[in-house]
Amino acid sequence: MPFGAIEFNQMSGRAGRDGQPAVIHLLYSSRDARINERLLDCYAPERDELVTLYRALQTMWRSNRGKTGDDSFSASDIDIAQMCLAIDARTPVDERSVESGLGIFEELGFCRVSGFDDTRRIAMAENPGRVQLSRSIRYLEGLRSRMEFSAFRSWALDSCASDMLAKVNRPIVPRA
Repeated sequence: MPFGAIEFNQMSGRAGRDGQPAVIHLLYSSRDARINERLLDCYAPERDELVTLYRALQTMWRSNRGKTGDDSFSASDIDIAQMCLAIDARTPVDERSVESGLGIFEELGFCRVSGFDDTRRIAMAENPGRVQLSRSIRYLEGLRSRMEFSAFRSWALDSCASDMLAKVNRPIVPRA
């Protein structure tokens, strides 16, 4: 299932480009929409998940301080997700969300990340101060993606065939 109207238009717009008659079969369901929502959950964590993730990172950082000779620690996505679960079982953080959350925190100045996978090191900012999540482009992009998919999901699953055909047959033009 496409993630939005633009992707839908790009996919369906390929039909008939060669000047030949074309048939488009839309093969998706609410089950596919749930898959897309789960993917968006992983790559665009919500505020509550980010709070739990931050608390887990702070806990891990504090418990590892001084052990390695520097002010950073190493942890896998699974280790961090497990710490999130231990901190707040009501707001579990999927291990696939950890990297996205770290990117948001790094953008906001809450941490510094070097390396990747097993060699990744995380250094938390000592006193980062209070910063609004809305200052993170990554976080805002995640919110936008969720909203776009929500609107598209409703249209894609509830529209009648004639509305869909009209969307496919209408030329794609930029909005003014």
